Amino acid sequence: MLIQAGGSLTGLGELTEAHNRLEDGLSLACKLGDAESAAFVQGRLSYIGVPLVLDFLAGLANVLAHTGQPEPAIELLGVALYHPALVDETRQGHVAPLLADLGAQFPEAVVEAGLARGRVRELDEVVTELTRLPKPRPGAVE
Repeated sequence: MLIQAGGSLTGLGELTEAHNRLEDGLSLACKLGDAESAAFVQGRLSYIGVPLVLDFLAGLANVLAHTGQPEPAIELLGVALYHPALVDETRQGHVAPLLADLGAQFPEAVVEAGLARGRVRELDEVVTELTRLPKPRPGAVE
């Protein structure tokens, strides 16, 4: 629910609030994984939480793309797109449309390079990096 709210807020241009909801959603996804006994322990995500985390990455990529950070956005899309747990709803509803938009704005070589970088990244490593990023100041993202 939080991840979907983050996506909706992004669409409305409420990027700081979207970032906060997406971050809350990631935290919840990790907690849900723990509850299913396939724990999120020492940087490893349980399979239950992975589709939610991939949805989070797509939402965060949208925020990044709309705040002048297209290359990290494309890389996050690559992480999500090539992960075997990506569900069709996230692929068709979030990843594909944003990738199409970015593909129309940037040279194919830039998009392909970003996707390739994302494809080889480990999901738990990406999540660990994201949890260490400072939170944006209110109004700083928008």
